[in-house]
Amino acid sequence: MAHFRKDFLWGGSVAANQVEGGYNEGGKGLSVTDITTAGSLESPRYLTYTLDGKDGKVAGMFASSLPKGAKGKIFDNEYYPNHVAIDFYHHYKEDIKMFADMGFKVFRTSLPGRGFSQPVKKTSQTRKGWTSTAESLKN
Repeated sequence: MAHFRKDFLWGGSVAANQVEGGYNEGGKGLSVTDITTAGSLESPRYLTYTLDGKDGKVAGMFASSLPKGAKGKIFDNEYYPNHVAIDFYHHYKEDIKMFADMGFKVFRTSLPGRGFSQPVKKTSQTRKGWTSTAESLKN
């Protein structure tokens, strides 16, 4: 039977788009995940957007699904499950502590796609998005 080496590092991971929360805080700007609606077996997930003053939605989960020139938009009558998710944005310290409490020595996360779904108007929006991610990993 094979065994792991003593210095093997056990760890866990999360995907930013599944955990982040805090979608409209810190001036981060909208990501594709932020404009993706809930879906079901009967109904696909949609990306909601505005283009030339008209609101629209298109089935899909990737920026390439959006019409050229469209800008992501949040609609009051849609449900966006990733706006809260597990709210890692506000609870990252407790969440990462749970990994440590399980004996994990390594933590991996993907980076949120802030500002990738549409041009960011200010460099500070992207900087704030990355800063919030980096801040969560400091401790």
